[in-house]
Amino acid sequence: MEKQIKGYNAIKADDPTELSSLIQAAINEGWQPFGSIAIGVLPSRIYYVQALVKYEG
Repeated sequence: MEKQIKGYNAIKADDPTELSSLIQAAINEGWQPFGSIAIGVLPSRIYYVQALVKYEG
């Protein structure tokens, strides 16, 4: 049986340690990581993004 998606979200952080803490907090609120961590590179900085999904029920 397929789960119905309730919502999508994403987390952006400036370093992997911060991202890990934010992902754990999101999991505690019922979100699930979706896909791989994306790494964005700008001339002045690097940032990390994790997509999240929440299912009904």
